[in-house]
Amino acid sequence: MENEIYNLIGLDEVRHFLRLTTNTDNIIIKTLLDTALFQLEKYIGKTLIQKTYEQDAFDCDNNKINLIYHPIAEVISVESNGGKQINHYLEKNSIILLENVQAPIRIKYISGLFKTFLPSVFKVAILQIISYLYNSDHTKSNIDTILNDFHFLKEYKL
Repeated sequence: MENEIYNLIGLDEVRHFLRLTTNTDNIIIKTLLDTALFQLEKYIGKTLIQKTYEQDAFDCDNNKINLIYHPIAEVISVESNGGKQINHYLEKNSIILLENVQAPIRIKYISGLFKTFLPSVFKVAILQIISYLYNSDHTKSNIDTILNDFHFLKEYKL
């Protein structure tokens, strides 16, 4: 499955932002697009593009399982090792089990802020990261410095 970011920021848009006139660097641009999204999500501590994740839990302290990616858009299933559905509820970024079960437990869920639209504030940040990486001499690479310059992103950080 191709990364959903390509549906929200097209290669033509990136090439235009970088002022490129050919498509010879498409593979590099796709890699930079993936990297920029990863760096931005790491910086703000949230998943931007909705994706489905599966997470196995081997330790269920007090029947609570912390999910890795957030914010949580939907919990699809919570199953025991044998495939039995487990009663649960979602509390912030954790699954609370309503019954005692043996690990491992598999949780399938959707995480991410946006499904079909990426607000301009995030799009510009991603394009700036791509520009920095594409034009960098790679002697120093500090993407957090770039993102810190975008003061408007700070309100989105966890």
